Amino acid sequence: TFEKSIYCLNRMGRLVSVGSHGNHWARMDLRHVYMKNLRIFGTNLGSILELRTILEFLESGQLKAIVDTRIPLSDARDAVQYLLDRKNKGKVILVP
Repeated sequence: TFEKSIYCLNRMGRLVSVGSHGNHWARMDLRHVYMKNLRIFGTNLGSILELRTILEFLESGQLKAIVDTRIPLSDARDAVQYLLDRKNKGKVILVP
């Protein structure tokens, strides 16, 4: 999906890639990246030590997710539209 994702981005778009991909190879026309001034970020999620540090921040309350709204799972279509309309100012949670 990496290549398809690149071509879905608008001007000044950003792609965050986490971990490795199935075949570790991607083909794309770099002119597309340059013409649209795209940003590509890659991460492997860090080390176990970094994960533990983040979990400690969560446990202590020093790091909190900002929740914009909770929407019933039955209204998932509305939740997606809410995101597409860029109305959210934090996480949108689907509640079963």
